[in-house]
Amino acid sequence: MATSTSSTSSAIGPAPSAIARAPLPTAAFRVVSVFSHFAASEDAGQDAFSGRQWTIYRETADRLSAALGYSFLRHIANSAGIVRHPETQMDMVRLGIGRYGIDSAKSHRLDL
Repeated sequence: MATSTSSTSSAIGPAPSAIARAPLPTAAFRVVSVFSHFAASEDAGQDAFSGRQWTIYRETADRLSAALGYSFLRHIANSAGIVRHPETQMDMVRLGIGRYGIDSAKSHRLDL
């Protein structure tokens, strides 16, 4: 299940009641993973925005877990998020372009 934590408008994140209105899984359907994706984790000038995404993701995932009554895998960190925002590494990370040695954050931590 994906959660939206970024927007091109001034509003950010899901509507407060979106989780409450969402149909909850039945015995035939179980949420296994909830994720989002940082929009600008490579850009130090966007750290406040990435921080807001991180907060919204955690709050949304916590509300969903409480509504479901069970936990699930959580992940938001992409390649740049892994090296620039290590605190966002949760159950999983998604090393996309970084697996090819491309360091979009220009951190030099992927230099081999």
